[in-house]
Amino acid sequence: MALGSDMVRRLQDLGCPKEKIRIQHLGIDPDQFVFQPRTCAPNDRIVLLYCGRLVEKKGILHALEAFALLAPKWKTLEFRIIGDGYLKAKLYSFL
Repeated sequence: MALGSDMVRRLQDLGCPKEKIRIQHLGIDPDQFVFQPRTCAPNDRIVLLYCGRLVEKKGILHALEAFALLAPKWKTLEFRIIGDGYLKAKLYSFL
């Protein structure tokens, strides 16, 4: 199983026959969902959710930095983190 054409090429470069490789598409088709703009009042609770591996590649530290910039303006802003990985201990040091 490959996640995309780049991975297919890498598997072929390693000697895997093309006929044995299948692409496993992940995610959703965004065209199945109609965009609905949202509004919020100053006191509305806003929850940001991160769900993924707690590794540098996923950008969780950048997300925390962005949250730190927004939090002073939006007092009802929450940031919830679901996941595990080698950055977990570092993330707990921010609490």
